Amino acid sequence: MVEPTLLGPTLIHTDHGELVYRKFAADLVNARGGLKEIRVLGSDRAMKIFKGFQFHIPNLKHVICYKHFKDNVETYLRGKLSDDASYEDVRFDIFGTLVESPDEEAFDESLNNLKSLWDAIHPDLFTWFERYQATTIKSSLLPSRCADAGLGTDCFYNNANESINNILKLQTSRKSSISDIVGEWQKIAAAQEMNCKRAIFSQGPYSLKAKFKDVGVPESTYYRMPPSERANVLGSGILSNMHSGKRLGRKPSETPRKRARGSTAKQFCNKEYKHNDMSISYCLATAKQENATAALLTSTGQKKPKL
Repeated sequence: MVEPTLLGPTLIHTDHGELVYRKFAADLVNARGGLKEIRVLGSDRAMKIFKGFQFHIPNLKHVICYKHFKDNVETYLRGKLSDDASYEDVRFDIFGTLVESPDEEAFDESLNNLKSLWDAIHPDLFTWFERYQATTIKSSLLPSRCADAGLGTDCFYNNANESINNILKLQTSRKSSISDIVGEWQKIAAAQEMNCKRAIFSQGPYSLKAKFKDVGVPESTYYRMPPSERANVLGSGILSNMHSGKRLGRKPSETPRKRARGSTAKQFCNKEYKHNDMSISYCLATAKQENATAALLTSTGQKKPKL
């Protein structure tokens, strides 16, 4: 069962500076005060995003996407190690041993034991890993860190969010105006909202989770209802919870990764701000809920990425 990823607050920007993300985080927190209670932010290794949000959410922790990390490490190893056997050995040392260390002490011990072996394979390998990768693993990828972040025994993946980002890119281009971009993304948000509604009728790419099946009604029954009864159906179902911002089907202690996978949104304004002569143009979209929809729905056509 896979929870769908729905379009959420969207930032259009041409600058990757920390100030951009600070402003975006400020607008989100101002619009939805409960976001201050977020414990964990997941991303690739873009620290400016994390620092921008941490400025407004001081207790925020950072976890990185396991697949992004894995791909980057494997790309480096392929460039350095021409021998397949050496590549597989080092790859296993990293992802089969180091990343699975129960704590930092065990990680450091295992890494020190690998030094002579890695030095024999390539003189730069150990130094590169110790300088650029070790801290990331210890702070974000160890099982204990994932558990602290509420992920249980799993790691964080942002593949689903990246897929939404790719859809947005495919609908626009670098030559698109802001209004064109907003218009295309409004269509995506509207289509996702419609698919959420269709789940009530057992239609479309989403279906209701088992414990919410009583929310559903046949489409023919729904459209024969008077307007007041239709409102009651939606009032007890998905769309009311999307609009109210209530969380359903998930306890507060459960995984922030699943809560943070996005939310249906509708664009409501375009603004342009000036910060130290830097122009930030963006579309600010407001989340209709904090993933209440994803808590109610499951997607029938998505699979967990193979690593």
